[in-house]
Amino acid sequence: MSDGRAVILEDALAVIAAARASASHGHERGTGGVSARAYLRVVDTLCEFTGALRGVAAMATADVAGNARKLTAHLAPGYAMVWELCVRELDAPGAERLRAPNCTDGIACTSVLWLQRALRFVVQGIRGVVNGDPSLSAVIASAYNATLGRHHGLLTRSAFHLATLATPSRDKFLRCMVIAPGVVVGEMQLTRELARVAKEAGALLGAVDKFLIREGVEEPWVA
Repeated sequence: MSDGRAVILEDALAVIAAARASASHGHERGTGGVSARAYLRVVDTLCEFTGALRGVAAMATADVAGNARKLTAHLAPGYAMVWELCVRELDAPGAERLRAPNCTDGIACTSVLWLQRALRFVVQGIRGVVNGDPSLSAVIASAYNATLGRHHGLLTRSAFHLATLATPSRDKFLRCMVIAPGVVVGEMQLTRELARVAKEAGALLGAVDKFLIREGVEEPWVA
């Protein structure tokens, strides 16, 4: 969004639907899993929403981009699903360190863990917009406190809250959203489509969260 492109909600929903359709149910540890490549496409898609948030976007997307690059580099033949990439690390000697709170070791597990936390922030922010709060900065601050903020240290939290001061108005944010190219609709229909994005993305993230919690990588309260 920093380059002026609109977020096309129709495209976002299609990317999320494709990822959900890739879910794996053939293995106990993979129940609720998702194709790693499809998951990374969802990461890119949801990051488009943060681009409309100015200062906050720079902080949120920088971490997301770094973790997405690590996960992409970790892709390998025979490890097509997110859970497979994580299990390869979790079953290795010394994997106990990957189950420590706010772990920064590992590659796949840590990358997925922090991508999930960042994407939950994005989805929570979209939900706040849908709920109609006129102060987008308050929406973003609340979304951050409920998600990423619970895992960050004092300095990072302070920097993030300072960045929210540059958040645009709700109206400006909505003007960056379109249902489809050339389609002009009112705010009610636009927020209805945003609600669909939040619902579908939330379901996808929830499936990955269940795996991370079951494996002891993420904290149970997330569910």
